[in-house]
Amino acid sequence: VTRYESAAALIEYRAVSPDVRVSRITVQCRPAAAARTLVEVTYRYTGLSEEGDAYIDAMTKRKFAETIEGWASDIRAYLARGTPATP
Repeated sequence: VTRYESAAALIEYRAVSPDVRVSRITVQCRPAAAARTLVEVTYRYTGLSEEGDAYIDAMTKRKFAETIEGWASDIRAYLARGTPATP
């Protein structure tokens, strides 16, 4: 975690793929309606090698949607279960 602002409902963290890329992920939550929250997630990538640069260059909207669907699926499962996944 590289940034956490509880009052602003914001958290930012880094994910490192050694020798490939660094990802900066920012999550900002805002109230939307009664018992609803709007969540904005922003990804910023930095290539650390030709492989990382190629990964970033190949990232289309469709590819990103496919990549992120696994994350969204994990979050939905967690919310339904109420507990973290077991490895």
